[in-house]
Amino acid sequence: MKIERPTKFGGDIVYKTYQDLEDDYKQGSLHPSDLKAAFSINLDRIIQPIRRHFETNTKARELFTFFKKQEITR
Repeated sequence: MKIERPTKFGGDIVYKTYQDLEDDYKQGSLHPSDLKAAFSINLDRIIQPIRRHFETNTKARELFTFFKKQEITR
């Protein structure tokens, strides 16, 4: 996972393992806002194919629209 940061804050960091990322975060080497920004970018990349499926597949879009209209009764 690549975390992009301005040079004045140490520049970009690339983590190859979750453990390395976690260790830096716990030690304070990785600022929470940097992690949050990188996480949102990567999460968006992961769910993009799912979003595209619901945008381009008529049946999936109809099903999604149907579920959005449902009312929770409990």
